[in-house]
Amino acid sequence: MRVQLFLHNHGLPDTIQSDIMVIIDELLSNLLKYGGGHFLDVRLECRHKLLVLLCLDDGAAFNPLASKRPDLDLPMEEREIGGLGIELVMGLTETQHYWRENGYNHIELTLPLPQ
Repeated sequence: MRVQLFLHNHGLPDTIQSDIMVIIDELLSNLLKYGGGHFLDVRLECRHKLLVLLCLDDGAAFNPLASKRPDLDLPMEEREIGGLGIELVMGLTETQHYWRENGYNHIELTLPLPQ
């Protein structure tokens, strides 16, 4: 709700609003399925023609940005399971950064704002 309100109040296009919701859904899904965490904090900021999304979670230390990328050229039945969600996140964002600090995973993603 807070995220949607922020996006709406900043007059961001529906495409960016949709992309942000997909990204947050993917990060939350990974935390719940694999990270064992119980806490996710989402922060949004408009900064220098960029929308900055920072997600902090208390799951196990894990950098999803460094995980093996799926081979999208292989037929579906030959691909390993996993990795498509993070691949989608990386495709929707301009920059991606991960760090671990004070027991929390931090993922900072940026999307360009329309001119």
